[in-house]
Amino acid sequence: MGKAKTLPSAPHTVLGWKVENISSAVSELAVKGVTFERYISMKCDEQGIFAFPNGDKVAWFEDPEGKVLSISQHVIGIKNVAPVDSRAPPHVRKIAIALRAPDRRSQ
Repeated sequence: MGKAKTLPSAPHTVLGWKVENISSAVSELAVKGVTFERYISMKCDEQGIFAFPNGDKVAWFEDPEGKVLSISQHVIGIKNVAPVDSRAPPHVRKIAIALRAPDRRSQ
């Protein structure tokens, strides 16, 4: 088995994070330069957040390599969030750490 020189872009979400408040997370990432995707077949709000009928919400964005990532908020809440994998690419670790950082503006 050999190592692939390049990986094709996946047409779907390859990695996602659960967040407590998706609107705040989208705002914080947007300030840092993240652009959220808007899909024609899915009606999103002004922030690019899609709401499912059950109340779950998701927003998609691409990493610098064009891979689709997401953040989501679920009506059942967040429990047992896994630690950031040290083997993840640096840009993925940076996003994960930013999403976990406490909101220092409210302190």
